[in-house]
Amino acid sequence: MTTIMATRNDLPRISPLEISGAAEDTAADIMIPHGEQAKIIVRPEGIGKLWVEREYDDLEAEQTSLWDAAGETAARDARHEAARVSLGAAEEAYIVTAHRARIDDALTRARRTHQFLDPYRRRPSKAKRWYQAGKCGLLLGDIAGFGTAAIWLGEMPAIALSLAASAAVATIAAGLIGSDVRDREQRRQRAEATPDQTDDLKEYRHLFAPHTGGVLKHMLAVAAATAGTIGVGIAALRGAVDDLLIGLIFGGIALAIAGGSFLLSYAGADEVADLIDQADADYDKAVAAHQKLAASDSASTHAASIAEADSLTREHAARGKAASAHIRALKWGILRRNPSHAGHGSTPAVSALRPLTAAQTARREEEKAA
Repeated sequence: MTTIMATRNDLPRISPLEISGAAEDTAADIMIPHGEQAKIIVRPEGIGKLWVEREYDDLEAEQTSLWDAAGETAARDARHEAARVSLGAAEEAYIVTAHRARIDDALTRARRTHQFLDPYRRRPSKAKRWYQAGKCGLLLGDIAGFGTAAIWLGEMPAIALSLAASAAVATIAAGLIGSDVRDREQRRQRAEATPDQTDDLKEYRHLFAPHTGGVLKHMLAVAAATAGTIGVGIAALRGAVDDLLIGLIFGGIALAIAGGSFLLSYAGADEVADLIDQADADYDKAVAAHQKLAASDSASTHAASIAEADSLTREHAARGKAASAHIRALKWGILRRNPSHAGHGSTPAVSALRPLTAAQTARREEEKAA
């Protein structure tokens, strides 16, 4: 027979699920000697709890304590692990809680940016990468043209490619001035389209203020000089290697690359779209950082250890209740098998000091008369 009870001898290393029939066998063998032959229907009035009842009441209480101790033993390692990481988990919880403010700020900024600037956006979402891919193509082409010419002239490949890369970057950079030209144009257009700005748009007043001054002219002159110098240099280099006409062709290609960079920069420029995309990117970064913080080892280990310890404690408490109920059932079985002392009924004993009812008094008078 399977028992779910724990014994006192098992307390240091309790194994409540071992198969043992000792308790049931002992209870089944208990017989209370008869004091005298009598037909007892209910427990005698003057008899309170029998010794065997008190014995099994104490055994029932013992099971609760033993199983509580077993639960503490089973949950000890989990509680120890939770205590070990509790400080780190508390600090990480503080950091995660404080970091939520960054997410809220980033989300608020992204919402406001979309709400007030979406009507002024010109470049489609995610279209900027295509313009950037085009610039990469121009860069590679310029490196190839200048680098091969230098190598054919007898220059070392490493030096030739390094010079070619520098010249190509300078060419593309000269064309980036197109972004500033387009931004100035769009600011002027937005200022004309929105002469009376609301208080909400004043946060983005720089997007509606036309540029003044002649700085752009100087920048355009520097860009043109840079592109022209590179073009002349490539033309001279290719002319020395091949032919003057070939040199002019490659020089023209270098200037065309600078012009292509200018056009790509002009076509893809949209500082409103850049601001919106940056706000979205900032929010995504804040969320990613928050998720990384929330998934920290200390916090997850602490939570898992606490959950495991609580689960083990509840499990053993439930088993303790079951064991107590089992002992109580054994006690009722002993009383059931000894009706001459405990009676056949299930009602508690009537106290000897309690006054008898009228029916009881009449029945006793009848018994005495008989």
